[in-house]
Amino acid sequence: MATWPSTLPQRLQVDGAQFGLAENRLRSPVDIGPAKVRPLTSNNVEPMEGIMFIDRAQWSTLKTFVVTTLLNGTLAFDFPDPVNEGSTLLVRFADELPVVEPTGGLELLVRLRLEVLP
Repeated sequence: MATWPSTLPQRLQVDGAQFGLAENRLRSPVDIGPAKVRPLTSNNVEPMEGIMFIDRAQWSTLKTFVVTTLLNGTLAFDFPDPVNEGSTLLVRFADELPVVEPTGGLELLVRLRLEVLP
């Protein structure tokens, strides 16, 4: 199992971080009254997204991790749990791989969209 590199930040920035519950419901509209709701699956992924500030060397490390270690971002990996310090979560990249934005200085802003696996 791959693990988030120790040379990269081990926490998401508080600003902009979002953690959600697994959307595990199927809602069906009805002609009259409230919608029908039932469980969709027994388990589903939980969304997690946030940003990190990294330098250019760390960006190179992140690219290598995603492309080589995670086979272009297709594999799951252990990521530091942002809520329970010292724990890890099994995650994978959601609908997009990491996106980097130059900040005008030496730092780069990286956006991560992850799925916490059951």
